[in-house]
Amino acid sequence: MAVPIADPAARLNQVLALVASVYGVPHRELVRRPSRKTARPRAVAIYLAHTLLSLSLTEIGAKLRRHRTTVFYAVRRIEALRDRDSKIDQQLVWFEGVLLAGKEVMQ
Repeated sequence: MAVPIADPAARLNQVLALVASVYGVPHRELVRRPSRKTARPRAVAIYLAHTLLSLSLTEIGAKLRRHRTTVFYAVRRIEALRDRDSKIDQQLVWFEGVLLAGKEVMQ
């Protein structure tokens, strides 16, 4: 039986872990300084945390050591990319399905 997780940091860590494993980057690199290798995975994790977990831009920024405007930019960038790239849209649908399937664990 799943135990509900109310801690936003724990929920965000689940998103980061999933995104990191799919993109093949270390989880801790998504929180550290930016690089080309981690830019897209970090933006995807930010987008998912905001849209699925309903975390505020400020909360996400605090957890990832980014300013809320940087978080906002990442969300907007993934939204725009999703609109014009069906491959990215399919990938996000998959992420959302996996994360929503474990929703009782994430709430």
